[in-house]
Amino acid sequence: MGTSQYTTNGDSFARFGGDMSSRGTSSYDGSVSTQGARVRLLEDGTLAQASPGGFGGKDFGAYPTSERHKRRSVGMVIAFIVVIVLIGVGVVGVVVARSMRTPEAQVQRYLDLLSSGQASAASKMVDPGIPSEQRAFLTDEVLGATPNRLIVEKIVDMNEGSSSSLHQVRATMSVRGERFSQTFRVVKRAPTLGFFDNWEIRDPLITRIYVTGRNVEGMTVGNVQATAPLTIDGSVRWALLAFYPGTYNLEPELSSEYVTADSVEVVAKGNDGRPEGSEVMDVVVTTEYTQDIREAALAAITEKTHSCVTPPGNLDRDCPVPLQSRNLAVLEVQFEPVSVETVDYEPNKFQSDLSFLIRPNTSGGSLRSVPAVAIASLRLDESASLILDADGKPTFDVSIEKTVSTGC
Repeated sequence: MGTSQYTTNGDSFARFGGDMSSRGTSSYDGSVSTQGARVRLLEDGTLAQASPGGFGGKDFGAYPTSERHKRRSVGMVIAFIVVIVLIGVGVVGVVVARSMRTPEAQVQRYLDLLSSGQASAASKMVDPGIPSEQRAFLTDEVLGATPNRLIVEKIVDMNEGSSSSLHQVRATMSVRGERFSQTFRVVKRAPTLGFFDNWEIRDPLITRIYVTGRNVEGMTVGNVQATAPLTIDGSVRWALLAFYPGTYNLEPELSSEYVTADSVEVVAKGNDGRPEGSEVMDVVVTTEYTQDIREAALAAITEKTHSCVTPPGNLDRDCPVPLQSRNLAVLEVQFEPVSVETVDYEPNKFQSDLSFLIRPNTSGGSLRSVPAVAIASLRLDESASLILDADGKPTFDVSIEKTVSTGC
């Protein structure tokens, strides 16, 4: 049988198979050898290699079992703390996210877009609810160019704390120091991930304007290249336009150089300022004809006056009836037209006073005066624009009628 040797040192002992380098030795330095490997039992209970060799000559070093446990414990504590922190951050994040998803917060976001000139984003968030042809001025360029944009002063949820899916949110705002308020209907929609509320604003903050004007073809805002055409209705054109809150200078685009008009300032404040019971504000563009068109009207009347005393032009139905005769010994102009005035309530017509002298070509026929009034009506096409001649001048239909007959 093989021999087993034990060597003790105090209360510690080690057992190894194989030959021992020292037999029966009572002194022990804490190390033993086995198959060429020398290891030592340290006082802290760990094993350490005392000399190279054994097990392929690899040095396994010390095995600090207590330090390993310590590091493992510290790692577990750190991991636990990280998990707790992450949970806390997640809870706070959820609370913050939910606080940003309220009816008030939704209205605030919408008004912030308008305040910063982001018309396109505002229209995407809340549908203006009007046809595309009325949205010509609901653009970033137009809203961004207004010198007086929206200022939000206060937002209040009138149904705060209510579980209702419909809330009324009232906002107090101002434009150029003019304060106004509007109530928004905000409707609850399906939540995100089951607990993040979603709210939708039903009422856009726009001002709708009904613009009318004679000889007006369109409206332009300041230097922005945005024009809204007007619809033709006889000699009057009209258009429905919409604006986000702000001040706007509307420049009329006129049908001819013979027409003039001043710009119109519009202060858009949502529904504020419109007539009671109406959905729009009325804006009338007042146009006037220039002096050039009056001179053109006078020239047309003068031409017609001389035509009426030049046979056979006097037979024209647009000449005074007393002049429509082939048997006149005297047919001439007594008083030439010298000026024109516009006809009441008919801005496309001009009138002038004049008179003729006639005497029948009969025995005993007497010379008499024929007072008359001439009316020159501007020729307009179906779009209510002036019809110009080859020289670019306005054209007229002229008629002369007898007014009062007196003897001479």
